[in-house]
Amino acid sequence: MNGSIIIFGSSQDSREKKCFEIAQSLELANSENNPDLKILKTIDDKKSIGIDDIREAVKFLSNKPFSHKYKLLVISESHYMTREAQNALLKTLEEPPAYATLILLAKTEESVLPTVLSRCRKISLNKSMKSDSTSETENVFFTELLNQSTGDRLEWAAETSKKDKKEIIDNLEILMLEGRSYLKEQTGGGAVTLLNNLNKVKSDLENTNLSAKIALEFIATNTRNPSHTNLKHSN
Repeated sequence: MNGSIIIFGSSQDSREKKCFEIAQSLELANSENNPDLKILKTIDDKKSIGIDDIREAVKFLSNKPFSHKYKLLVISESHYMTREAQNALLKTLEEPPAYATLILLAKTEESVLPTVLSRCRKISLNKSMKSDSTSETENVFFTELLNQSTGDRLEWAAETSKKDKKEIIDNLEILMLEGRSYLKEQTGGGAVTLLNNLNKVKSDLENTNLSAKIALEFIATNTRNPSHTNLKHSN
């Protein structure tokens, strides 16, 4: 996976946990002194990330991976980037190298420039947040989608299908990353089925003119809820 992701909302610990899950799916999470991983954050009393910091980070991404398939840049407190630093990052956010993934962690959507936000796939940790804009609907995470009822998944399919195709595909790719990370920790036929369905629908949307609503409804109706599959009849 390559591209730019912004994780916002909730606490810094929660944002870092979600970032770790994505990094783990890229097999970049548990390596000490990893030459293909760079975490950019504020240092000591310096409560800003400046343009020189971003230039160094962009230079890091310009070199191909040393020992992994991907390179990962994490900007841990992107809300502390100066305006100049954010502007210096725009081109890389929009057109990252094929091997590069950038993850920005921010307190809120409003804490970064709109031009930064528009170039990133969005993961909101504000689970109770609602919006009238279909492009701002809250993210449904893999485990949540897995455990929802068919009715709730159909509602998710209807809302998600209102987004443009590129955003839907981006969201499916994030769900797949989370699914692979989930399966490293747990096993279960329902999770495997959901991951396979996500992959199939993503491929169909990329390569055919299939309706997004029909494609997403396939996921909703062909995924087993683990709590249902584990039910046993009592004597």
